[in-house]
Amino acid sequence: MKPQSLKDAFQMLDVPTEYIPYSAIRYLQEQPTTKEIEYKLLSTLKHINNSSGTPLYYAIVAENHLSKALIDPLIAFFTTEVNFTWELMEEQAIYVLQMLSIKYPDIVMQKVTAALDVILNKDIDAYYLYLFDLFPFFDKKKCTSWFIKTMQKQFELSDVFLRDVMYLGIPETIPHIRKALDNNRWDPDDVNIEELEDNFTKLVQGEFPKNAPLTYLEKRKDWELHYMEIEENALSEEEIEALSRVPFPYMIMDKNARNEECYCGKKDKNSKPLKYKDCCFKRDAAIVNLPRFTKEKTIN
Repeated sequence: MKPQSLKDAFQMLDVPTEYIPYSAIRYLQEQPTTKEIEYKLLSTLKHINNSSGTPLYYAIVAENHLSKALIDPLIAFFTTEVNFTWELMEEQAIYVLQMLSIKYPDIVMQKVTAALDVILNKDIDAYYLYLFDLFPFFDKKKCTSWFIKTMQKQFELSDVFLRDVMYLGIPETIPHIRKALDNNRWDPDDVNIEELEDNFTKLVQGEFPKNAPLTYLEKRKDWELHYMEIEENALSEEEIEALSRVPFPYMIMDKNARNEECYCGKKDKNSKPLKYKDCCFKRDAAIVNLPRFTKEKTIN
């Protein structure tokens, strides 16, 4: 179903579904930023660790509604103790934070460094290493002293921290990184020390940041292509083959999409475009023949 209002779109995102509600996310992204949208984004993203599905959808919507208010709840997601892994949400949250780092560089930098100062002194299970992915967006001159101070600490992921600082190619950090490498207490079974030494050599030779890995913001495709690819990869080979027999597989997979205009362009007697579910769906469903996608009743 294609939403006709903010209320429709919110309802589609708030009700858990097996597949990502693309049409509702797209609708909300296309709307101008309003207080209603800002409130819904903020209230949802403040409770990421207590939900499933819905926060991810709103985090995707947030790509087109960036605001300072989103910075704190997204940082909190990475610094709050959790007992589960939610990789898609972690990646989406860091993607939005990287976008926010471009729009509000000093604010994000200050808040992230302050959060890391606190979290690195605690022994808790949190996703804070993702915050290291924001380092390429920091003002190097403003953050060099903080990097040097932090690398002198001993903490669980200090090897990852050192690696990510090396990628920045800051000459002033070189002697301090060397000292940290020499004084490390890492278990060789847990940390690839040889790789760290290799990266240090590249740093000294001036290969960073030019040859540093791309950021997630640089690597990720358009959000729809990205998540459709993920959903496709979750399918079995037989399902992929079956779905490839129809022109628009996502319309079979997403029950909400079945209420969109049919791709064939046919119209009823009043010249109104036919919905997919009333036009080519039955034919496509018979071709695909996957009860997983076709046995449920379509949504009106």
